[in-house]
Amino acid sequence: MRKLILQMTIFLSVIILYATTPKVVAAQNAHVSLIDHTQYYRVTVDLTDTSTTRAAVWQEYGAVLKSSVPGIGALLDSFISNACQGQNDTYTLLLQRTSQIRQQVPELYQSDIDAIALGLVDTTTDAMGDGLLSTNELWLLNLLPDVARLTQCSGFGVLPAAANSGKTTVVRNLDWDDGSTFQLSQLQTVTTIKIADNRELTLIGYLGAMQCISGIVKISSSEKNENIGLFAAILDSQTEQPYLSQNKRSFPFDLRYGLETLDSLAAIVIHLQSTSTQYTYGHLTLLADKDTVEVLENDLQPGGANLRTVESSSLYHAWTVPNTIGAVNCNMLPTSFNNSNDAWDTERWTSMQRLLTEAGSKISRTSMKSIAGYGPGLGSDGYLYIVNPKSAVQTQQIIIFEPETFKTSIAFHPVGRSITTNEVPVFQDIVIVPSYTGIPLAIFMLLE
Repeated sequence: MRKLILQMTIFLSVIILYATTPKVVAAQNAHVSLIDHTQYYRVTVDLTDTSTTRAAVWQEYGAVLKSSVPGIGALLDSFISNACQGQNDTYTLLLQRTSQIRQQVPELYQSDIDAIALGLVDTTTDAMGDGLLSTNELWLLNLLPDVARLTQCSGFGVLPAAANSGKTTVVRNLDWDDGSTFQLSQLQTVTTIKIADNRELTLIGYLGAMQCISGIVKISSSEKNENIGLFAAILDSQTEQPYLSQNKRSFPFDLRYGLETLDSLAAIVIHLQSTSTQYTYGHLTLLADKDTVEVLENDLQPGGANLRTVESSSLYHAWTVPNTIGAVNCNMLPTSFNNSNDAWDTERWTSMQRLLTEAGSKISRTSMKSIAGYGPGLGSDGYLYIVNPKSAVQTQQIIIFEPETFKTSIAFHPVGRSITTNEVPVFQDIVIVPSYTGIPLAIFMLLE
């Protein structure tokens, strides 16, 4: 009798779990699934089927977006028009920069985006603000961090010695221009790509944008009998050099390539340092695994990008919180170009340390959420949860990730509207590695 009660309890629990999970399956194809969670889309793309081609799967992905997300082409076209400030000269310039950089994107991803375009785009004609998405505009979306500066971001990391959980945790705030009608907030997505070598890459960003804005990779290691988790995200870091796009590479796509093919933070750092002078904009890369959080500062200068760790000292501005590390939109290592004196950086750098110190010697996940959500307001006033009344730049996503356990919480920008005064970010727990979506057969076997 007790066994039967246990079996029935498990069975009913599973039924309730699946019945109450708030989701609408917008599309479920052979290799692509898309679930609308209202504030974001959950997408999976399976590249492990050897009976088809990678290009066919990505074309399927593009077709799923077009058929399942109403007005996606018009939203992206409108966002691009906003990014160009409605100026045709700017639009032409950004398309020119895009055409020059896309040639240096790894060929695999060039093929992917061209395949997505076959399923997604509306027109072969490039025309700003026509309500239709073209292939070149899709490419512009994918190379936006390389062709235009639109961002203010921040992040911090807490090592096991300072974390209440005893595990390394990384926090990342993405502060982007959302568009005049908050177009990007309507296209937020968590996309997991299943790759053949027991690897799953999750890109946290926007539908149709396949570069790594924020990324998590799960690497299944049979030798260690564990899953290795790596995290990476891009942050802007202006270095005042003249803009050049001819023969330049895309740093978000090179970062994605590192996550998709390499097995450690050290290898990814070497990979990015090897091409550090070949990018259009100075930038930071926030990196984490179960042991550490690091910041790779790329000022585009000869000699390679410089790696800042928790142990780094003699910074342009002191960091005084033990076993933690911070990042705003500037370099801090004395071996990097000094762009660290803007108030948006100095004030956030100061407030981040104050808030971490106030959280105590063992910083809880709840405290990390509060720190990342400090605001809303201007970065020049020290706020981390950004609202800038003079532009459309607002905090789009806050990601909190624990590499050892893959525990992930994300606060998404409100859909289709501005962050309001005194608004607090709402975090959702996200399953980064999607589990089987049916009712496990084992449940039924228990009942036999």
